[in-house]
Amino acid sequence: MASYPEDVLKRLQATELEIIDAVADVCARENLNWFLIGGTVLGAKRHGGFIPWDDDIDMGMLRADYDRFLEIAPAALPEGFELLSPMDTPGYAPMFAKVCKTGTHFCAQEAVDAGVDIGIFVDIFPRDRVAADPVLQKRQYRAARTYTRASYLYHSDHITRVPAGLYGKLARKAFPLVHRVLHAVGDEDEIRRRFREQTVVSENAHATECASFTSPSMKPLPLAMFEHPELVEFEGRMFPAPSPAEEYLTAAYGPTWGEVPPPEKRKSHAPVILDFGDGVNVMEGLQ
Repeated sequence: MASYPEDVLKRLQATELEIIDAVADVCARENLNWFLIGGTVLGAKRHGGFIPWDDDIDMGMLRADYDRFLEIAPAALPEGFELLSPMDTPGYAPMFAKVCKTGTHFCAQEAVDAGVDIGIFVDIFPRDRVAADPVLQKRQYRAARTYTRASYLYHSDHITRVPAGLYGKLARKAFPLVHRVLHAVGDEDEIRRRFREQTVVSENAHATECASFTSPSMKPLPLAMFEHPELVEFEGRMFPAPSPAEEYLTAAYGPTWGEVPPPEKRKSHAPVILDFGDGVNVMEGLQ
């Protein structure tokens, strides 16, 4: 996987800040609760902004706010920004939304294979209530993993993030066959419908924990942590984050989250196409 030249990464991060500022303004006008999540919270607490080698911003919303945002965003976002979401974007594999800067391009190989054009973006992940019943909870998690994988493999036979070792090698060899089978017998709308049907469960209305079933890390956490966010500094801005943020980070990354990892463990997700809107793919020749 290619890495970014430093000036390109800084420019990418600056563009993502434009996007999150636009999303935050919409949420403020519409009284929608949102919060930073994942490595973006880690960056805020450990670095005061981006993790220096990180190339994305992750936001989260509880399900009701997330669904409302998807409803209003196409009209509410300012000119120059657009919403991509599972149910409204053909060829789009993720089960979560993105807000992109129009005219730009940020495409991993999976997006190229699927024929979907994705701009430089901020990810928005819904958090759903987790069933208290262990049997139902296990069913939720199994469905989330199954249909998330099915969606990516329906759209592409090239999956970037796979386990290391023998299992990963075998999985990579199987991807092209699984992709062809899913394309022959599957339907992207049906995959999405089944994902939502089996993870967003109305019987969980009184649950005390929630999870982001659309993301690789789906550990359940207390709902209260996200209902009343705290403000953290991120690149000179004050943004909401799960509260207490340190407790969230310990749950997500372990007690050593404040330690900077060695260079060999610093990872980003460089695409095959990165165009800031001037028609130049700055990743060309770096693959």
